[in-house]
Amino acid sequence: MPYMGEKAQVLFRTFLLGAFALLGEEEGCSGFVSFDMEWIIPAEIEGCLAYTKDKVCAIYHERPVSCRNFPVINPEGEVHDFCPQGEQFSHIPFCSPAFVKRARKLSESLSEEYFRHGIKGLSEWILEERSANIPLLYNGLWVLFLVLAGADVTKAISRQKKLLTQLVTQGCHQVTVLIPGSDYCITGEIDGLLANLDYLAFRIEREAIIFKVLSRINSLLSE
Repeated sequence: MPYMGEKAQVLFRTFLLGAFALLGEEEGCSGFVSFDMEWIIPAEIEGCLAYTKDKVCAIYHERPVSCRNFPVINPEGEVHDFCPQGEQFSHIPFCSPAFVKRARKLSESLSEEYFRHGIKGLSEWILEERSANIPLLYNGLWVLFLVLAGADVTKAISRQKKLLTQLVTQGCHQVTVLIPGSDYCITGEIDGLLANLDYLAFRIEREAIIFKVLSRINSLLSE
């Protein structure tokens, strides 16, 4: 599910939230770049993590915007093929938060940085040493999107750690995610993801990366 700037803490302890920078070459193109932030349901988990034993949504009043809109998938009222009663909902107003436009502007800026200055320039912008090898799910891009949404990054990290730890106690030691906008999937060890979160928390405390990110975002949005 695409991340649309949701900040409710119950979401961070219910779903994983991953940031992905997809860089590469396409036939007939000089290159492509895509930046995505999505709520993740690991392939190892059967069904939505928000479901109760009775298949009722436990976070209904704070569910992601994508869930609120379903089965409508765009402002034109188009409905998802998976919903057999979709046409009954086509009249419902489509919710598109202001964050979506801001995130698009950020992505466009990152794309320009990549095409102008390559991997090195992009790495510096998203505060990663090697943007092509950013850690699975958690990275500088993740922080950028959360700060753009006005979310509490420190609390989000804490909730994600609790969720991952909970998955381990349930016998899940690795997670597989589909990479948005591609046919790639990546499997990562939960211990590695926890280490990435600890490293982000360390950088927030020691390197003041939140301040640096805010400076970048304020400069971008003022253009």
